[in-house]
Amino acid sequence: MMMEVEQSPFAAAPVLEEAAILYANGQDLAALAALTDALQNAKMPDAAARQTWFLLFDLYENLGRRDEFETSALDFAVRFETSPPAYHDRSGAKDPALVTGGGQYFALSGALDAAADKQFAQLVKSAARNKVLRIEFGKIESVAAAGCTLLMEHLTAFKKSGHDLVFSNTEHLIKLLNGAIETGRRSDPEIFWMLLLELYQFQHMQAAFEETALSYCITYEVSPPSWVEPAKSVSSTPPARGPTTMDVPQDAFYLKGELTGPCDLVFNDVAAHAGGKARLVIDMFSVKRIDFIAAGAFLNVVQTLRGMAKEIEIRSPSPLLAALLVSMGFLNHVRLTQRGK
Repeated sequence: MMMEVEQSPFAAAPVLEEAAILYANGQDLAALAALTDALQNAKMPDAAARQTWFLLFDLYENLGRRDEFETSALDFAVRFETSPPAYHDRSGAKDPALVTGGGQYFALSGALDAAADKQFAQLVKSAARNKVLRIEFGKIESVAAAGCTLLMEHLTAFKKSGHDLVFSNTEHLIKLLNGAIETGRRSDPEIFWMLLLELYQFQHMQAAFEETALSYCITYEVSPPSWVEPAKSVSSTPPARGPTTMDVPQDAFYLKGELTGPCDLVFNDVAAHAGGKARLVIDMFSVKRIDFIAAGAFLNVVQTLRGMAKEIEIRSPSPLLAALLVSMGFLNHVRLTQRGK
């Protein structure tokens, strides 16, 4: 069930805003201390105390502190005479779909060049044991034609073999590739363009794909590649949900992972997704954290879309994220619906 947030809760519980800001800044332990102190010492109305507990549960899940979660859950049940939320460990990697350290996790690192064949040999071994491959791009420092060709070949092979591919920090690799090409400069390795288009395809970034395909066409004087709707993957499949009381479009834009910095590619795609729609739903169920820079960029996009008379709903942010969005004034521009508790 979804619940609409209609007003700021901060007057009754200033700690909610304090904790949300600390968490956005990466000060998780300080946020934890503020919330636990408020629950122990501050006198709050039941509604404010209940929301404070939800932020605390959120933090415990992000930090992987199950024992403390369960202890607080008992206190919550006694205070409110109702069942507490169930524990879900979200303490792993930045992308909640990525579990670092598992046999299926693989991080490309250093220069993506011919010498990367040794890294890909390990990836192939992992693929032999696992149907799902979780590939981290954030540690790549540079790109070269030979390495990009290897990556393209392996991605193609994994698709043909039916593997599910989950990418983390794809934006980092996209940025490296964009920095290595220029429209009209034919001396750049063509594989840079082809890999970039492939990544856009994997990430369901149709607007970016079509813009890049046109630049590729101009550069090499060939017909532009065509967009083909990719099959649903682990990274792009919306999370399973129960029935809601709201009329929710099925073509929501799904954000995920940790959003830090300007996130230009992500928010440009949000705007492109809005297109001619009168109503836009942005789902944040799988977002673990958003920092102030990213939240500011997000707000700018929302304000621009509202200026185009679009109705906007931000759906399913965690309690910590919802508190941050409220503190930054999102309620002036959007409908904000949280997960039911």
